[in-house]
Amino acid sequence: MSSKKQIKILVLASTFPASETDKVPDFVKDQVIAISKKYPSIKFDVLAPHSFKSKTKKISKRKYYNEYRFHYFWPFINCENLTSNGIMPALKNNKLYYLLIPFLFISEFNKLLFLTVKNKPNVIYAHWFTPQGITASWVSRLTKTPYILTTHASDVDVWNKIPLFNKMIVKFHTKNVLAITAVSRRSLNKLKNFFDEKDWQDIEHKTKIIPMGVNISNKNNTKNVKNKKKNILFIGRLAEKKGVEYLLEAFSKLKNKKDYNLIIAGDGFLLDKLKTESKKLKIDNYTNFIGYVSGDKKDRLLKESDITILPSIITESGDAEGLPVAFMESLAAGNICITTDVSGADDIIIDGRDGFLIKQKSSDEILKTIKKIEKLPKDKIDSIKKNAKNTSEQFKWENIAKEHIDFFFSKLNLDK
Repeated sequence: MSSKKQIKILVLASTFPASETDKVPDFVKDQVIAISKKYPSIKFDVLAPHSFKSKTKKISKRKYYNEYRFHYFWPFINCENLTSNGIMPALKNNKLYYLLIPFLFISEFNKLLFLTVKNKPNVIYAHWFTPQGITASWVSRLTKTPYILTTHASDVDVWNKIPLFNKMIVKFHTKNVLAITAVSRRSLNKLKNFFDEKDWQDIEHKTKIIPMGVNISNKNNTKNVKNKKKNILFIGRLAEKKGVEYLLEAFSKLKNKKDYNLIIAGDGFLLDKLKTESKKLKIDNYTNFIGYVSGDKKDRLLKESDITILPSIITESGDAEGLPVAFMESLAAGNICITTDVSGADDIIIDGRDGFLIKQKSSDEILKTIKKIEKLPKDKIDSIKKNAKNTSEQFKWENIAKEHIDFFFSKLNLDK
């Protein structure tokens, strides 16, 4: 990257942490920081909604980016929580949040247009098609500023719920995009489903599958040998698509559950419901709900765990994973990882080699795989852990940052 010319990127995201302790996913922030570190000539501005829970500020000057926030409802009312834990989980938890959607679109568009005119970025980078890809598409047309997109999970798929003009809406708002990355093959296919074969041929050259990255710690990876019990870990947002209820049910069927600690790390709308379920299943004495974790605490947790289980599902409403960052972090920590074949992990691992893939919505599959792991000889366990760590190396943020910039800049015709 040339140091003579500064490149300005305006990142647009619905979910972005306001601090190190903010309980929202931080992979967009991690991407921005990773690219900034690798390419100092790139300057980032980030635009995201205000969040009542996160106590966001209008403008925050950070080391690697400038953070801007916009209100989408009256700030003195505790309503700006539509995006804090994901839009789809929020809508499922409270139907009244549907009333906020038009305000979110309009407010985001207005603030994005204002910042684009004022700061004159070289490119607008939208994370999630809905609503960011849509508002970015309009601002791109009005200001002649190129825009690029990363599609995650079900951000495009939600338009299948719109009976009329859904394909037209998706096609129109991707027509002027210069580059699209998808975090997994499944996420890309959800976008592809809105196009017929001929139309997809016109856009396919703009697309590439690039997952989000992980921060791989170089600290000692020694497990906690003082604790004779093994740790089974779930880490992630407590939303329906995470499938945690199936993990609890599977653990309740484990005859030797006294040999394990079940750790549920995360926060979300389902926290109280899952705690109640663990009591109902009579496993609350073995289950620790430790809340949201980040930074060194998360690193220690991953390294002190033996098995990570991420039982992701596709919900009845169509909400689904793209590719859980927690899964890649668990691989990097050298854990034995179990996840479903609808999580996106089937893009990166081979069942039995560097982790285990199971069918979704099945506590019996989870239970069977735990028992299978218990019977594996030590050399096989060591081999899986080693393969997991080797697999994770390709997803180091340094590598993923370069892959994103190489692809985006090739489409934008910017110098490197």
